Amino acid sequence: MVKSLWKIAVIIVLLAMLLVLAPLPYSVYDAYAEIVELPLEQKAPAVDWSRFVSEDEYEDPSLHVRVFRGNRIYDTNYVYAVVEIANGSQIRSAFVDRATNDQTAKGFRIAMDNNAVFAVNGDYFCHPWHKETYIVRQSHEYKTRYVDKKWDILIIDQYGDFHVITEPTKDKLNAWIDENVVNGDLRIINTFNFGPLLIENGQTTREDFNTTLNHDYIGNHKQAQHMCICQLDKLTYLFVTSEGPDDEKGAGLTMNQFVDCLREIEDSLEGYTIKTAFNLDGGNSATMVFKDPEKDGLKKINAPNNRNAERWIKDIIYFVSAWQEE
Repeated sequence: MVKSLWKIAVIIVLLAMLLVLAPLPYSVYDAYAEIVELPLEQKAPAVDWSRFVSEDEYEDPSLHVRVFRGNRIYDTNYVYAVVEIANGSQIRSAFVDRATNDQTAKGFRIAMDNNAVFAVNGDYFCHPWHKETYIVRQSHEYKTRYVDKKWDILIIDQYGDFHVITEPTKDKLNAWIDENVVNGDLRIINTFNFGPLLIENGQTTREDFNTTLNHDYIGNHKQAQHMCICQLDKLTYLFVTSEGPDDEKGAGLTMNQFVDCLREIEDSLEGYTIKTAFNLDGGNSATMVFKDPEKDGLKKINAPNNRNAERWIKDIIYFVSAWQEE
């Protein structure tokens, strides 16, 4: 009897030691973490590289990014990404150094400096074309409300929702601010001046995008690289970039063809439709940044055969994790 009790005691001790030494299940670690609202004026915490499921996917409880490659339309390759976040503080903007100069850098370096998980180029707001634009970044107003009708304005509010003012004027912009900010509950967190607006409320905005006011600036009729930011649903986004004639085996897309590309992608999205689609800076500025498969770091993942034409840019739109340990 004594020997049996001794054996039972030994087994209990061994089991206790195993429980202490064995790695805790992920759910236990999760009890010591939470999703937080990130301060707009502060850099996000460092990237947890272990959260990259593969070179095409990142996932934590606050952020899910999926990249889809190898697609082709009109003899042109395109890449797209679907991004889901937990709160509006995770969609952010950043620029090189100060907003008041024209310093530029490669997109992945701007992204790395800001602890981004995923990023795309912005609107290159320091370009001479954008002398009269309304620039707000991370809720700070950098340029006053003098606007150019050629550049549609994308507004991102504190909830991460998109609003677009097409062919803007100072009166149009002020009226929107009065209605939605002064007399409403919205805050303007980021603005981007480019366009054209391609899809609004699920509907293509024009039959022919060669008729837009900024047709000559953007070259809608030319076969080129493009970058587009879309909202699919609350806190869910789509980014699409196409290659251009400088890329190997790429013809490039006109703006009308690029809209066809968006619709092709929409058909492959399970349970989503494109509510809003806004064209960003294209050409060799078109930059999509995600995991470097060879190391813990980021790199430009679109147009991989055209790295020599990777243009240095001024600004990015990027996403960060809000999953923080207590």
